[in-house]
Amino acid sequence: MKRVLFLLLALVFAFSTSLFSQNLEAKNSKMIVGKWKVDSLDIGDFQLSPQYEYILKEKLPQIIESTEVHFYPNKKYFKKGLEGTIEGKWSVSKDGQFVSVKTKGKDKEDKTKIISLTEDKLIIAPEDPNAANSKVYLYKVK
Repeated sequence: MKRVLFLLLALVFAFSTSLFSQNLEAKNSKMIVGKWKVDSLDIGDFQLSPQYEYILKEKLPQIIESTEVHFYPNKKYFKKGLEGTIEGKWSVSKDGQFVSVKTKGKDKEDKTKIISLTEDKLIIAPEDPNAANSKVYLYKVK
């Protein structure tokens, strides 16, 4: 009897975990739709050589000002910035923790960790665990 009860509880737990993950994927997919602008960048403890540090400090305001990202409801992706425009398709992972973008002309998807997502703020970081202290702070344009 204890075995049956344990098995039943394990199945209920697995089922509820699966539903929670699906709900988080759907919730984050819905909240990420829209036009986003960069508020600020945090490169963390990453040490740049002096020549690149100067370039970054000089270009950072232009990068922040010119970058905007669109996540469309039909899963189309559009990014405009200093480097030009990028188009592709986006998706949120089943667990709701990552947003992936497959850009036109690239074989590999870019996967970014969702640190925080609300109706009007998004904080993302590179997937690479060594770069977890680097973050991009975005706000939704209404």
